[in-house]
Amino acid sequence: MSNKMTSSVIALLTDFGLSDHYAAALKGVIYSIHPQAAVVDICHQVKPQNIREGGYLLKQVYSLYPKGTIFVAVVDPGVGSKRKAVCVKSHDHFFIAPDNGLLFPVFQMLKQAQVREVVNQKFFHHPVSRTFHGRDIFAPVAAHLSRGNIFARLGPKLRSIHQLAPLKLKMKRGHIEGAVEYIDHFGNVITNISKRHFEKAFPHTSQHRVQIKMKTIPFIYQYFLEAKGEKLIAVWNSSDMLEIAVPNGSAAQTYHLNISEKVVIDEA
Repeated sequence: MSNKMTSSVIALLTDFGLSDHYAAALKGVIYSIHPQAAVVDICHQVKPQNIREGGYLLKQVYSLYPKGTIFVAVVDPGVGSKRKAVCVKSHDHFFIAPDNGLLFPVFQMLKQAQVREVVNQKFFHHPVSRTFHGRDIFAPVAAHLSRGNIFARLGPKLRSIHQLAPLKLKMKRGHIEGAVEYIDHFGNVITNISKRHFEKAFPHTSQHRVQIKMKTIPFIYQYFLEAKGEKLIAVWNSSDMLEIAVPNGSAAQTYHLNISEKVVIDEA
């Protein structure tokens, strides 16, 4: 079996922002090791230290990338501490990140995932800073991995990875209680309630309502402008998750909605 990768795409997701040099430093290290690598940006504007948001964004996009893609995810408030660095492999995708829950949303979706702790300093950028493992550990490991399959040489096997505390999700027939999971650039409020959850809880009735922060939405629409004249609407978004929006406006700002806000669907 060849040790060559099927793709040299390295996809970056961080909370480094765009005004500092940090994201550019990752790319510089990668290109110095593998000049032919194709480095792409998923997002560098994860809210600072917001592990849950970073994990959500990675989960939304990873399956769209080609075989062999290596994802470098760095939202790392514990950098320099005893938290582990890990590499996860599954179905020709690789994920390199701090073991702080950032990879857990993706890990739950993977089948036959293998996990290794990243400890082999041969693949690091030296000297290793205690405050910038993105540059000195995660980026160089990704670059070496894109040149050849070194996964087994990174370090010892791990059985699992650090978990994130789950957001509330309760279901019974005719009732779902969930929470706001993410707020996007437009101010749309995305919940952890999926269309599959809805169809299981409401198999026969079309009479239902969505409630959030003392507001009631009488119907789940198919698209934003279907709800003519409505100020606050609910739709199934492109990932089949319940999304709450204000047409041509920001639901989050207009109604002061926040992450973990309670969301209920029940019978009307």
